[in-house]
Amino acid sequence: MKKSRVVDRTRLQALKISEIRSSTTEFNLYLDVGSDIIPYAQGIHQWSVAEKRQLLKQGQFILLYAREDAERVSQYLETSPAEPLGPLQPNTPVELLISDGIAEFLKTRYTYPLSVKQALSFKSLAAALQEYLERHPELGILLWRLHEHDAYTYYHSARVAAYAVGISAALQPDEPGKLWDLALGSFLHDVGNINVDAKLLQRAGPLQPKEWDQIRKHPDESMQLLSGVALNPFVKEIILHHHERMDGGGYPHRLPGGELPLEVRIVSFAEVFAALTQPRQYQTRRTIEAALHLIESSLLNFLDPHLLDSLLTLLDQNQVKEDKTPPSLS
Repeated sequence: MKKSRVVDRTRLQALKISEIRSSTTEFNLYLDVGSDIIPYAQGIHQWSVAEKRQLLKQGQFILLYAREDAERVSQYLETSPAEPLGPLQPNTPVELLISDGIAEFLKTRYTYPLSVKQALSFKSLAAALQEYLERHPELGILLWRLHEHDAYTYYHSARVAAYAVGISAALQPDEPGKLWDLALGSFLHDVGNINVDAKLLQRAGPLQPKEWDQIRKHPDESMQLLSGVALNPFVKEIILHHHERMDGGGYPHRLPGGELPLEVRIVSFAEVFAALTQPRQYQTRRTIEAALHLIESSLLNFLDPHLLDSLLTLLDQNQVKEDKTPPSLS
């Protein structure tokens, strides 16, 4: 591979390795190797399971493509034979499932631009998360069970982690110390959904009071499932209180916003935004603009309103990406 810095890294989007089919791609793909973006598969490239596994072993969870190729990539994904979890099937080991969650985390990071320094920090954080989760097999098993029970929740947690880290970086760029708590807490915050009927998690219509009671138990269920793991207090706060509301009307303890640590309020904000911008069986995916409008017009009584500016700071940088005539990548 010939090294060549891509001029405008903000015009790149990400594919997870697991989204690459064992077939042929006909668009250019790049690797993020830190301060450089280098070409990997240029033009026509035939993929194999072995090649994808090798990339994962090298800690490369995602591949990048130019935004002007977005339509071609979308068509490729729609027309190529589906491979659930791509190279991770059949008999997916827990380690590969964790890698795919980390890939979702990194892919989401490419929905907003970061500086090279922040990108390096993000990649280091992803590597640390993978190492930590693999060193604690009890966590890997819990995440495996969560994926088997409700795959949406598993990947949603990774997306929440990416937005939480991004919001925190925009809010306090010179204070990266809490990013680990935000990332780990986000990855684990919904493991209690393992004990919630999957039909309720995927229900399109309104829930009955008894069904809501079951849903509201999942933070406590998470803490019970994680009781044997040594987690720091901020991570525990995120897991237990991410559904509390600023007006004190949340659950499980109806704590008002003034009693919630900043990390909890950040994850709560990130979770709402991540949920609004992803499709579900019962919900159409909102655009970023529509999600921001809904948050600003209807949800700020529940969320920390001071974090809206941080989210806008993060996402407003995407304005450059809407240009219909992007510059060349070479």
